[in-house]
Amino acid sequence: MKFDYCTILVNKEEIELLPLHLNSLLHYHPDDEFNIKICVSEDKEFIECCKNFPNADIEILVEPTFPFYGLAPGHRQVGYDCANRMDKLMQICTSEWVIMSHIDIVYEAQMFQEVKEINNSGIANVDVGLLGHHPHGVVVLNREAYLRCNCKFWPMGAGFVGKKLDNFTILLTGPNGIPPGERPVVIAKTDVGDILKVEMQIACYRVLGLNEYYFHIGGQGFYGKDVAHMESEGNARIRKQEALNRFKNFK
Repeated sequence: MKFDYCTILVNKEEIELLPLHLNSLLHYHPDDEFNIKICVSEDKEFIECCKNFPNADIEILVEPTFPFYGLAPGHRQVGYDCANRMDKLMQICTSEWVIMSHIDIVYEAQMFQEVKEINNSGIANVDVGLLGHHPHGVVVLNREAYLRCNCKFWPMGAGFVGKKLDNFTILLTGPNGIPPGERPVVIAKTDVGDILKVEMQIACYRVLGLNEYYFHIGGQGFYGKDVAHMESEGNARIRKQEALNRFKNFK
């Protein structure tokens, strides 16, 4: 069973994470288990980094920064840019199951056993849409199910506004659809991949958990000042340095 394995490299500070990420993946899994695909921005340094990785062949997808409305040209809104890049990666994948991973994780054990068990059980697996949760680091997607969705990885940074029709129904209207004096219902913003999980279930696919045998640096603070929703930059940099120190054997 072979997976298309996808990740994204678009920030300078992620370059030194690439060997940790891929070498830890290859350490715990057979070399021939993955077709590795990486989406990079239009920067020679990122392209050369992937080309020169010594331990695996990498298919490189070059994609410009997504021009999100309301931002200055070239300014990257991380959620929408990531969603666009992941969809572009899915379009070039061919395997039945696709692994979509953050680059800021280091594997600590063998992963993806749940997918293999589904595949080997003899039970029809077409009703399983995805395993895991992308904001946590890794999601495994049934490619056929993904292609039937519409919003896919798209986030909704501003959330939703609607009005309550009865105890069980909310009508999405946007702020201008709320009559004067009526209190709106606000549905929280959605992260990358949140709507995809809802779409999968609406289409009658199951959404399952995934064992997370990895160290996730997490937090986009160390990416730089073009991130819309930053956690403490200091905390993220500490976790990055912790990973670099802790997993030196994967450099």
